[in-house]
Amino acid sequence: MVASALLLAGSAFAQQTSSRSQRAKNQVSPADRAFLQEVSQDNLAEIKTAKMVEQKTSDPAIREYTRNLINDHTKAEEQLSTMATSLGISLVRQPNAKQAATYDKLKSLSGKQLDTAFVKDQLQDHKNDIKKFDDVLANSQDSTVKHYAAMQLPHLQDHIRLGEDLAGSMNMNGRAGLNMPTEAVSTQALNRGSQNMNAKNRPAPRPY
Repeated sequence: MVASALLLAGSAFAQQTSSRSQRAKNQVSPADRAFLQEVSQDNLAEIKTAKMVEQKTSDPAIREYTRNLINDHTKAEEQLSTMATSLGISLVRQPNAKQAATYDKLKSLSGKQLDTAFVKDQLQDHKNDIKKFDDVLANSQDSTVKHYAAMQLPHLQDHIRLGEDLAGSMNMNGRAGLNMPTEAVSTQALNRGSQNMNAKNRPAPRPY
């Protein structure tokens, strides 16, 4: 009888946990779920690519940059995984096809070609990431998701500023090392992100 009671109690607890997880998942909008999935893939791609470049490059400045990327995106992914679990969201846990193709392209390069292609990709990727995070801060209705975006945005801004410094030291063509000035990250986007970070009405995070 005691064993049966324990089994019933365990089953009830599992059902309650599953129910809470399902309710949390239902409360997150499709747009926010898509954002979390994309950010997880971005983190994993950044970590994998940076580790590969760290091993192949002979430039100490590039190596230092990759270590910064690995550290920040590893922490970001750990925080994201915890948050996703609390919201009942399963993450893909691997880079997407485009990210895998970029990795393969960079892996086939070496020397200055590798360094230049890597920095250029980082600048474009982080430009896209900053816009993505800005959009979430402006439009998401979920306080936990917005808090995560607000915490990570300064790191993305640091990454692109460091990338721009590298591009300048490497004499890469175009603003911020990109071929066309219009492709470079806009000052407006960076300023908007900083304003979002400092907004007094920033929502308090739900515990997770």
